[in-house]
Amino acid sequence: MGKKEGKRAAQVSTVPIPKMRKYTILIAAVIVAVVVVYLCLCAYVSASSAVLPRTSTQGIALGGLTQEEALQKLDESAAEMFAGREITFAVDLGDGEAHTLTVSGDSISLNIEEAAEEAAQTGREGSFLTRGASLLKALFVGNQLKPDVTFSDDSQIEDLFNNLTQELALGVVETSYERVGDDLVIHKGSAGQGFQIEEIKAQILDAFRADSVDNPAFTVYPTVIDPQPCTLEEIYDVVYTEMTDPTLDPTTKEVVPAVAGVSFDVAAAQPLYDATPDGEDCIIALTFTYSTVTTEQYTGGLYKDVLAETKSTCSGSSSRLANIALAASFVDGTILLPGETFSYTALCGPYDTSKGYQKAGAYVNGKTVDTTAGGICQLSSTLYWATLVANLETVERKAHVYNVGYLPVVGTDATVYGSSPDFKFKNSTDYPIKISCYKDDSRVLHVTIYGTDTTGIHGEPYNKVTATVTPKTVYEADASVPVGTTKADPERTAYTGMTVEVYLKLIDKNGTVVETKYLHTDTFKSRDRVILYNPADAAKYGTDTSTSTTTTATASPSPSPSASAAATASPSATPATTTPTATPATDTDTPTATPTPVPSATQAVETADVSDSSTTATEAQTGTDTTDTTTAIEVE
Repeated sequence: MGKKEGKRAAQVSTVPIPKMRKYTILIAAVIVAVVVVYLCLCAYVSASSAVLPRTSTQGIALGGLTQEEALQKLDESAAEMFAGREITFAVDLGDGEAHTLTVSGDSISLNIEEAAEEAAQTGREGSFLTRGASLLKALFVGNQLKPDVTFSDDSQIEDLFNNLTQELALGVVETSYERVGDDLVIHKGSAGQGFQIEEIKAQILDAFRADSVDNPAFTVYPTVIDPQPCTLEEIYDVVYTEMTDPTLDPTTKEVVPAVAGVSFDVAAAQPLYDATPDGEDCIIALTFTYSTVTTEQYTGGLYKDVLAETKSTCSGSSSRLANIALAASFVDGTILLPGETFSYTALCGPYDTSKGYQKAGAYVNGKTVDTTAGGICQLSSTLYWATLVANLETVERKAHVYNVGYLPVVGTDATVYGSSPDFKFKNSTDYPIKISCYKDDSRVLHVTIYGTDTTGIHGEPYNKVTATVTPKTVYEADASVPVGTTKADPERTAYTGMTVEVYLKLIDKNGTVVETKYLHTDTFKSRDRVILYNPADAAKYGTDTSTSTTTTATASPSPSPSASAAATASPSATPATTTPTATPATDTDTPTATPTPVPSATQAVETADVSDSSTTATEAQTGTDTTDTTTAIEVE
C-alpha cells in the first residue's frame, strides 16, 4: 500500500516583522528630512534678499550681496568692465580679399540697474517650490549672467560702414526732387549694396556679452538694398503749395507776402514717372496760380483812404481832459484785420488808478460827483460815431442815461463802465483798418479810421425825436447857503429828457442815398435844476419848512447850445463838415428835440457821460446810477 500524499506546508518568512517596519520608517524619515531641508532652502531663497551664491555678472561676483550692494559694486567696476576689450569681425565683399573691422569695448556699456536687478531676481522667478532647486544649482554650478549690453556711442559703427560703403561705391541712391524753373525734376533712386547696420550692431553686442575670443568673431556680408519707396502722391503732398493773398500777421500786424500756388497733375504725370528708369530724371511741368493782388499793391493800398473822421470838443477839469487823452493813447494805432472785433474796455480798461486814470465828475444817484476815469466815454462815443460814418458793424453799444451834449446827433453816444457795458465793433471791410485818435491843445478830440475804400459809400447818422421831457427848477433848503441868497446846485444841473430813433443813411460817392437803416431807439432821462436857499428864506420861496415841501418852476428852453458842444464829422468818401447845434440833427421831416435850458447867472452848464444804473454789478449792489464822466462849469 502506497503512502498518501499530504499538503505542502506554507513557507514562513525568515525576516522578523519588526525589522521590516524599521527600514520603512527609516526611509520615510529620510524622505521627510530631505523634504524639510528642501522646503527650508525654498524658504531661505524666498525670505532672503541676497543674490544667490556663486552668481556673477560679466565676471563680477555678486553672490551674497543685496541688490543695492550689487548695484554699488557694478557701478565701481563699470568703467573697467569692457575697457581694453575688442571685437574683430570680418567683412566679405566678394572680392577674395580679407577685410576686418575692430570695435573697441570703450563704446560698450552695461545698464547696471538692470544687471543688479537681474542678479537679485535670479532663482526667484518661479514658484516657491522651485526656489530650493535654484539655490542648489547656484551652489554646485553657479550662475554666470550675461545681461544685455548697449552702445554708449554707436556712431563709431555707423561711421565705419558708411565710410566703407562710400569708398566702395556700394550705397543706395534715394529718390530726390527739386524745382528747376517751372519744372519739377525728380531724380529717381537706384538700388545699391549696403549693410544691415542694426543687425551688425546686435551681433557686436552679443559678442561682447558672450566674452567671445574668436577672431574674427563673426562675418558680415553686404546685401542689395532698394531705395525707399517714393510715390508721386507723396511728392505732390510736399510740392503742392496753396495760393494765398498778401495779408497782415494777426500778432505782429506786419505784411505777410503773397504766396504763389504750386501744383501738378498727378494722373497725367504717372505714366511718365513709371516709364523713367531707376537712376534717371523725370521732368514734370508745374502749374502756378497767383494772387490777383501783389504784395506791393497790397502794401501800398493799406490805410490809404480815410473811411471816417470825427471830432468832438472836450470840456471840464484838467483831470477829465487827462483821462480822455490817456484813453486816446491806448486806442491810437490800433489795427484790426478783416473780421476782427474791437473792444474799448480791452484796450482802455481797467478803469481805475492802476491804469493811470484820475478822478473827474460823474453821475451817482443822479448827482455829479468825482469818479475815477471820468471822461473816457467821450472817446468811446466819438469813436462810435466814426464807425457809423465808416459803415462798420456794431457788435455792442449802450447809450448813456443823459444826453451827453458833445455830439451833433443825439443817440450816437456809447457808454462804457467796468467790464460791462463795453463798446465793440467789427472790421466788416475786406482790408485792415487803423484807428488814429488824439486830443489836441485846443481841447478837440480827433478820431480817424483809415482803411481801403472799395465801395465809395459812407454813412450819415441822423435821428427822429419822438418825445421830450422839459426839466423843472426845484428849490431846496440848505443851511450852508447865506440868508438872503441862492445857489445853483452844481451836482444837479438841468438836462432835457428825450426819446430818439437813430437811423443811418448810406450815401455813395455821387451823393445818392443808396440805403437807410434803422439802428436803435434811445431814451435819455431828464434832470431837474436845483436851486439852494437858506431855510430862513422859506417863506420867500413858498416852501413849507415843516414838511420840506418845495415849489417848482418850469425852465425855459434855449435856442442855442454852449460853445463846448461843437463837433464835426468828415467821412472820406464824401468829405463834409457837420456843425452841431443845440437841436439834435434830424431828418427834414422830423420834429426837433427840446434842448437843455440855457443857465441863468446862478445856473450851471455841464457835459456828461453817464452809464445806465441797471447795467453794472456795482450799480446793482449799491442801487446807484454809476456814471462814467462829467464836468460841471459854473457860468457866472
